[in-house]
Amino acid sequence: MSDMGLLNRKVENIWNRKIFLCGNEQIKKDVEYLFKHRGLDLKTWDTSSDAYFKAVDREDQMLVVCEKEKNEAFEINAERAGMTQGQDYLYVKEFFLHYNPVFLERKNRKLAVWGTGICASAFWDTLDKWGLASEIAFYIDNHKSKSTFKGKQVVSPVELKDWAELYVVVATSQYQWEIYEQLNEYGLQRNKDYIHYSIAGQDYVELLGQVCFTEERYPYFCHRPFGYCDVIGSELYLCCPDFLPISAGSMKAEPFRECWDSYVARILRLSILNGTFAFCDKDYCDLFDFLQDAGTDDRVTDPYEQEAPRHPNTLMVGTDYSCNLSCPSCREAVCTASLEERTEMDRQAEDLLEHVIPHVDRLWMAGSGEVFFSKTYRNMMEDKRCKDRRSISILSNGTLFDEENWKRLEGAAYESIEVVISMDGIKDETIETLRRGADAQKLKRNLEFLGKLRKQGKIQKLFLSCVLQAANVTELRGLLDYCQEIGVDKVQFLKLKSNGTYAHNGEQFKEASIFDEDDCLKEAYKPYFTEALLSHPLADWFNSTSALQVEKRPRLDEYDTF
Repeated sequence: MSDMGLLNRKVENIWNRKIFLCGNEQIKKDVEYLFKHRGLDLKTWDTSSDAYFKAVDREDQMLVVCEKEKNEAFEINAERAGMTQGQDYLYVKEFFLHYNPVFLERKNRKLAVWGTGICASAFWDTLDKWGLASEIAFYIDNHKSKSTFKGKQVVSPVELKDWAELYVVVATSQYQWEIYEQLNEYGLQRNKDYIHYSIAGQDYVELLGQVCFTEERYPYFCHRPFGYCDVIGSELYLCCPDFLPISAGSMKAEPFRECWDSYVARILRLSILNGTFAFCDKDYCDLFDFLQDAGTDDRVTDPYEQEAPRHPNTLMVGTDYSCNLSCPSCREAVCTASLEERTEMDRQAEDLLEHVIPHVDRLWMAGSGEVFFSKTYRNMMEDKRCKDRRSISILSNGTLFDEENWKRLEGAAYESIEVVISMDGIKDETIETLRRGADAQKLKRNLEFLGKLRKQGKIQKLFLSCVLQAANVTELRGLLDYCQEIGVDKVQFLKLKSNGTYAHNGEQFKEASIFDEDDCLKEAYKPYFTEALLSHPLADWFNSTSALQVEKRPRLDEYDTF
């Protein structure tokens, strides 16, 4: 029997027992941080002597051994005491399976699955892999076309009487919000009484293994996962997804608040608190140099006491991928959302406008697509709940940021407006090659118009973002001088990533990147990076500072990525 399969022996009554932790101190702290947040009272016990094994009450207690591998000394004592793995004690990897709403929220209630289609089948496969498919009591379907599914009875919701005895997993990818409304009418509450299958079926065990068993640790503390959120498509990221590419949750399945405080979100934040940074792209991160001597300890006092606030400090809205350009570093073709996709985007926009945007200090529009091309973004910016804000930050490719669109912002009477324009060169030919679909002259006119606004104090910060690549490396000094002349505050240079056109063509990416596989500047490009260029007052080399051996520029605040 697999380690996971051991869990279906006594899983039904584990929540009726006191749970004690023993073993590795670091892993015990990690487990306490994860489970106490979900209402589980954990205690520690010293098993270094025989006292525990003599005093153990097998009916009342369950022991969790916090070790990566089996502990031989513990096994000997447990065997002498007549303790059985899976019944009297679990190793922490086995216990990790309980870090799931199916256990922590459901406890001893019956498990019902709403749906009998592909999603329900996928959820059954997941539970079967864990040895827990038998936990499903029955299936629910509004349009009952079959009497059984996966060997269990299928019932209509109108047939059910005592909903309080159930914990429901909603297994559909299209009608979940309508089903949530039905469940609310039956008196059930989200998370407490029902959950989406994508959350219940998440492989938390693998993520927990990475964050708790990684031995290499770094003496840093990063504030971003505790105060920053990037919504790209429907997915919530607790940092720029280029830096921390694990989604904390999907707004297709849950409201923003639940995603922000999800099971995955807590795991991601734990990776910062315990110093593993297990999921961060350490080569692309702009804050820390993970490859060099860490130096002084930058961690906060009592890191496990750190909790995320109810709302992020900084929100980057990127729910619509629609854009008028098809830059090779971003996408392969011009993309426009369909009517069906826009309907879902508008639902998510309403969630953000009602529950999040009025409460964040810094709002960025927009982290995906073009802010003035997207109807969803335009509607959000014209909504009173957005216009009533004190400040707004705009991220745009600049091609549509003309005087007419400026009036949209000026009319809202924001006290503070920040603007970041992305432009990957200074020569017209380079701009139009790397920003496919752009009119270089129009882009420059718009940028110069914004520069005048900056000089007049109508814009508080004007930045430019440029992706470093072989095609523009000869133009960097010219770009910086031009930006300095027209009133740009800073030019942020970003490493090229294997996205867009390069996602499926490794050789093409290698040719386009100015850095080699060891993150060193290629010999051919070293002559262009003179001292005058590297020390230019506008140049922020961002996540290339280590490769170029220059000093990092400070971020605007602890949540800033620009």
